[in-house]
Amino acid sequence: MLLAIVCWLLLTIWLALMISALVADRVGWSAWEDCDPRFEDGDRVVHAVRWRRNPLFGLLVVEYEVDCLRAGGTPVRNDLLRAYQHGVSLRPVGRTKTVWLLRGATVRLEQTFETRDGSSPLIRPARP
Repeated sequence: MLLAIVCWLLLTIWLALMISALVADRVGWSAWEDCDPRFEDGDRVVHAVRWRRNPLFGLLVVEYEVDCLRAGGTPVRNDLLRAYQHGVSLRPVGRTKTVWLLRGATVRLEQTFETRDGSSPLIRPARP
């Protein structure tokens, strides 16, 4: 009997954690907004930039596509953009990922930043 109660409590806790994780991922996010600062960076083209924010967690997510123009391939990292609010650079959070692209390939990358307030961000290339 005691074992059944312990198993039931563990199952209830596990279900509560799973449901809260699903709700936290869906609640509070604004709609995607396009800003499209298209730019070329040598052997790559960055385009289709869009962003959304979650004021509950103070996060800004920026998604963008990168096209490879160089024959033989090139490494692409997900730190190609910077976000600013009121002229202050936002701190990126999360891991930096690197992918290898062959000529003509396209990849969709994502960066997450900590926001300062609810104002609209300014998104620019990380390197001029």
